[in-house]
Amino acid sequence: MAAELSPDIVLFHILPRLPAKSVARFKSVSKGWHSFLTTPMFTNMHLHHQNRHKLLFIPNTTSSSSSCTFRTIDCESPEDGLTTPRCLPFKVDSPRNVSIITSFNGLVCVGIIEHDDNVEEEYYSDLVLWNPLTGEYRILSKTNAHKECYETTTRASVLYYTSSEDDYKLLRVTNSCDAYIWLKLSGHPLRLNPHFCKPRRLV
Repeated sequence: MAAELSPDIVLFHILPRLPAKSVARFKSVSKGWHSFLTTPMFTNMHLHHQNRHKLLFIPNTTSSSSSCTFRTIDCESPEDGLTTPRCLPFKVDSPRNVSIITSFNGLVCVGIIEHDDNVEEEYYSDLVLWNPLTGEYRILSKTNAHKECYETTTRASVLYYTSSEDDYKLLRVTNSCDAYIWLKLSGHPLRLNPHFCKPRRLV
C-alpha cells in the first residue's frame, strides 16, 4: 500500500512547481486551497520555481502573424527550450514600439514607445509591469508632468523587492540624475497600487 503524501509536501513542494494553469484549476479544490494559493507567500514560491533560468524575447518583425507576440527559452530544458509564440496581453501597435526595460523575480517592466516625428527624444507612453508566466499585467502610470522619467534613454532602471516592506518597487534614474520611484507595487506581485513619488536628485 502506497504511503500518502503529507499536506506540507503537497502544498509547499509540489504545487509551487506546477504550471500556472494547473495552479489556477486547483484553486477550486476547496476554500482552504483557494485561500492558500492566493497568498503572497505561495505566489513568491511559485515565481521562484517557475522563472529561474528563463529568457524572454519579443520578435522584432513587421510580419502580421508575429507582430504582437513573445517567446521564452527554458535554459534548463534538455531540448532547445523554445516555446511557441504567445500574444502579448497588452495593446501594442508594433513590436518595434516595445522595449523590455528591466526584470526581477519573474516580473518584467515593459515600456511602450511613443513615436513623434516632431520630437527628437523618444518617450514611453506607458510603463507596464507584466508577469509572462500568468499573463497578468498592470499599467503603472501614464506620461505626466514628469516627462523626463519616461525618456527611453536613462542612466538606470531597476525593479527590486524589499522584504522588510514586502513590496516591489521600480526605480528610474534620468539623464539629469533625478530618481523616480514607484512604490507599493504590493507584496502580491500584480495586485498593484501605484504611487508616484516626486523625484529626488542623487548625490
